[in-house]
Amino acid sequence: MTLVIEGMEAMKVALSKCTERGMNAAKAAVYLEANNIMAIALPRTPKDTGALRSSGYVTLPEETPVVEMGFGGPAEDYAVAVHEDLSPKNWTTDGTGHKFLENAIDQRRGGMEQNLGALYQAAFDQGVGASQTNLPTNPNQGGAVSGGRPRGKGRGR
Repeated sequence: MTLVIEGMEAMKVALSKCTERGMNAAKAAVYLEANNIMAIALPRTPKDTGALRSSGYVTLPEETPVVEMGFGGPAEDYAVAVHEDLSPKNWTTDGTGHKFLENAIDQRRGGMEQNLGALYQAAFDQGVGASQTNLPTNPNQGGAVSGGRPRGKGRGR
């Protein structure tokens, strides 16, 4: 007895596209959730000269759904020092202070799995991935706030 499945090549192509679409959706979900975190972190970032706040970034994912986010560039050394310094300070801008990125991550952590699921589903349904010109509509309304390459070593993953 012989079993012949016609259209096997077409099925392989369709499955590879589905896999590609799923990977692109995962990349978009991770990128958008990282930008949701950055959108919370930026207003909490000390603003004295503006250099630290303007150095926030989220990278676009490449091969896998992994992004890098953090603060760096001209404020590289300062970013780490300010973020980790727990000594009492009189911050120049209300609502800002140390642990600005860590606290933003903590705020999103409770619903992160659900947020990522919703973002993944939206990206998959819309057939889009994570590129600056091809982002899905963000159901969490966080929006993408950046997408450049890292500007320095003072960054988190």
